[in-house]
Amino acid sequence: MVRFACGAAAPESGLGFRSAGLDFEGRWERISVRQAFLKFAGWDPGSQPDEDRFDLDMSQTVQKHLGFPTPCILEDYPAKFAALARIKPADPFVAERFELFWAGVELANGFSELTDPLEQRMRFQAAIESKKRMEGTLYPMPEAFLESLEHLGPCAGIAFGVDRFVMLLSGADSLDDVVAFGPQTA
Repeated sequence: MVRFACGAAAPESGLGFRSAGLDFEGRWERISVRQAFLKFAGWDPGSQPDEDRFDLDMSQTVQKHLGFPTPCILEDYPAKFAALARIKPADPFVAERFELFWAGVELANGFSELTDPLEQRMRFQAAIESKKRMEGTLYPMPEAFLESLEHLGPCAGIAFGVDRFVMLLSGADSLDDVVAFGPQTA
């Protein structure tokens, strides 16, 4: 889909975004979260990374280097950052989750769905307890969701940011320039 849309939209001079030349026909890079953090942030997130440090370095250090000149698949997220994703059988600290980046912009987020209601209940319970400790708020267990998992077979999903893709293709400076209903000004 990305290659087809780019081929249809690309001028003869090629695609560019924020002064970077983009290549949609070349081989897409695949890199694990661990490799990306070691390469661009200088540390290994390991099996239980600090959430604040991880989020900060992902958004301000790692992400801006991903997807030049071709799109990049960032895979093997720490399980801690994939609450609804299935754990990778070969590595219990990693989830079957990926994100697609191009020119430092996240275009997609996908994962293999966790369909085991018992494992999902344990993850929710841990999250509920953590939120209670940190925020003092007790969130309810999503019983209807857990019950629905009993009827769900193996599956996966991906969310593709069409607005971000249009921003890249058009060379717009921000999402506000391409969304149908931008921010309201007073």
